[in-house]
Amino acid sequence: MNISNSKYSRKPEQHGCAPGNRRVSGFTLVEVLVSLLVLSIGLLGLASLQATGLRYSGNTGQRNQAIILAQDMMERMRSNTDGLVGNNYEVSTTLTGTVPGCSGADCSATNMATYDVMSWQSMLAATLPSGTGVIDLTGPVVGVYTATVTITWRERQTEGATSTAATTKTFVMASQI
Repeated sequence: MNISNSKYSRKPEQHGCAPGNRRVSGFTLVEVLVSLLVLSIGLLGLASLQATGLRYSGNTGQRNQAIILAQDMMERMRSNTDGLVGNNYEVSTTLTGTVPGCSGADCSATNMATYDVMSWQSMLAATLPSGTGVIDLTGPVVGVYTATVTITWRERQTEGATSTAATTKTFVMASQI
């Protein structure tokens, strides 16, 4: 019995083993390296995006602090209208000295205004980098003052900024009291 003519014999052409008809399975080393390169570039981009997001969220936190501190000063002026009438809250520079103690009924409107401004300015300096504040009062017009609170601070340096002016931020809040 001839095995090559049997029904159990295999021809190489039927199974893709013939020369020129080979199927290639798996990945080559070059394909793996290219895919690793593409993946690493994508991961570097994500890391850069994360770092930028963290930096800007810190700057946003500083802006929020400036808004809170401006609102705080407006409320202090609203609660001490006698000190407001005497223009005791108008400040163009940082006050120096110790914060005066002011408690109870023996505190005059002028002392309360000085206490408010000095404690507010110390909170600015403690909360915001190089934080300063200016209060401008105009009026009264028909018994109403217009108070403008300006807060200035320095933000962290952003990429590509070449001058120091690019990092100085200002928040202005105006209100009628």
